[in-house]
Amino acid sequence: MIVHDLRHPLANIMIYFDIWQQTELQKKQQRKTEQILKLALQLRSMTDNLLMMAKLQSGKLTLNRDLVDINALEQEVVLDFQAIAHDKNIQLVSNLPESSKTLLIDANLIRRVLDNLLSNAIKFSPSQSKVILQVDYPVDRETKAIIRIADSGPGINEELRKRIFDKYDVGNLMTGIYQTGLGLTFCKMAVEAHGGRIFVENNQPSGSVFTVEI
Repeated sequence: MIVHDLRHPLANIMIYFDIWQQTELQKKQQRKTEQILKLALQLRSMTDNLLMMAKLQSGKLTLNRDLVDINALEQEVVLDFQAIAHDKNIQLVSNLPESSKTLLIDANLIRRVLDNLLSNAIKFSPSQSKVILQVDYPVDRETKAIIRIADSGPGINEELRKRIFDKYDVGNLMTGIYQTGLGLTFCKMAVEAHGGRIFVENNQPSGSVFTVEI
């Protein structure tokens, strides 16, 4: 499963590198080298996720909680994925409240959760569609923040929704894209370590909405 997850970004690294070698335009060189870096970071993120999952399971991971501005964290994630979304002709839309909230969370873990969810949303979304990130701060509720990431992809059938967060579960949501449950299992463990929950619902008229409640 790990090898399979690593193959896709690694293949893209080689493709972009070959294109970079053949081009003579400085701007194109800059853009392709940036893509190589982003894909390499994906590989590193996968291995980091594995390590964190092992620590979470064994109870050896200590949450490094700090006061974090949720709006600012979400904006950082969107900014980092703009180039990848642009390559697929996908628009990233942020729906943020005017006033943000600071929550006592492990910024590194929650950031990785959002990275995983946004990466999946872009991966499964068709060209010329939107991926929407929305943040809400409920009033008079135990939940302090609700983060939703909605895509317009093929959606997830009911059977797969029941087990999509299970470790090493697999699903073929779109022709040519095979998905393991490794990243989503990490998301579930990281969110639950904060006392929150994560779940997925159908988007309308098509696609999925992943919701994180902290």
